Amino acid sequence: MTYIVMQFIIFSVTFVYIFKKDRFFGIFYLLLYIYAFFPEIAYLYYPELIIYLGFYYGDDVFFKYLTFVSLSFISIFIFFVSFYPLLIKNKMLYKVHKSQLASSLRIIFYLYIILHLFFTLILFFKFYHMLDYTLVNDQYFQKQQGFLFSFFLISLNLFSPIIIFVLYVLLRQKRKISFLSITTILFLIEIILLIIISLKISRRLVLVSIIVGIIIYEIQNLKSLNLRFLLKSFLFLSVFFILVDEVFKSRNPLVLYSKVLHNDYLAPSKILFTAIAYNIVDPVEVIKSNFFNSLIMFHYPYLWEIVLEESRIASSAIYILSEGYLFLGSLGFIYNGLIIFCGIGFWRSMALSNNKNYNNFILGLFGISLVAITRGQSCYFFKYFYFYFLQGVFLYYLATGLIPKPYNFLKFLK
Repeated sequence: MTYIVMQFIIFSVTFVYIFKKDRFFGIFYLLLYIYAFFPEIAYLYYPELIIYLGFYYGDDVFFKYLTFVSLSFISIFIFFVSFYPLLIKNKMLYKVHKSQLASSLRIIFYLYIILHLFFTLILFFKFYHMLDYTLVNDQYFQKQQGFLFSFFLISLNLFSPIIIFVLYVLLRQKRKISFLSITTILFLIEIILLIIISLKISRRLVLVSIIVGIIIYEIQNLKSLNLRFLLKSFLFLSVFFILVDEVFKSRNPLVLYSKVLHNDYLAPSKILFTAIAYNIVDPVEVIKSNFFNSLIMFHYPYLWEIVLEESRIASSAIYILSEGYLFLGSLGFIYNGLIIFCGIGFWRSMALSNNKNYNNFILGLFGISLVAITRGQSCYFFKYFYFYFLQGVFLYYLATGLIPKPYNFLKFLK
């Protein structure tokens, strides 16, 4: 327990510094800690839970895990302190201007949302009897159902979160919200439909991701933050995650404490414990997996498929700090610091415009992907850029007429 307390102290000191400098970086840093803290507590005090999940390797591996993760936090902090000032040095990477076709574009935006709802509802009723957690996570079953079934599931993760977030931002930017407005009606239908489907297939990650995006958007809009606000927010999120876990995993055969510990933030660490236990280091495979999975249609195995031999769909995912160990072994914390700063820094640079509201929208948009990045590979930094960011920017352009215009890019690179 002493080492966990030491790690908490290291995290707390570095988190306060990072969060004060950049709230977006700070939230991601907090998520990294959450995905390490709960596996550590479970491993140390409830080993039967870890045995149940299949990655208990004894005290020596636990100490190495704790040390590696702690060094990774320090590495990320050092890269942040060293290079963050350079990232925001020019303050502005591009300008945002409003298109003269804004009113016409808005009509296209609402038609797109209506069409999305129309097809989602049709496919929901068409596949209603197939929407079961086991079937949805069976890749062979998905192939048997054809393109429409796969597209329906992809739409829930790819299109719905962005549409809901854009509609939310449009509502928040209005001086007065009317419950009879088309924006409000479409937002409510979209979010209710997504909740119903998510409950049916026991997938809560998409809902949590939207909430994280909204939280980041709201935090960016606040002029100042205090410790009391942060504590209340953390308490609220903790209670929320526990309640959602109760709804989605009511059939969990484990005892009561598993309702808190046995969650999405526990299993991703399985790959890091396993890599440490068997000293699995393969930098070539890490590079190949990240390269091919940053693109589409290659179907190259993710790292968890390679190390844990799990399927592409139903898997434990991967705690992103695991990648550093797989690439460089015990020195992989250096890799973690570099890759994570570069990835988050790349996303953060997309919010360097002359329009504060637009910047806040961009950070909230990227915030939707933070949870997935924490439990994914570094290739997601690029993949989610063209999956979520470009889609979100385009929809926001249709809704508001606001569009980025290159301004200071060459100066930014100097």
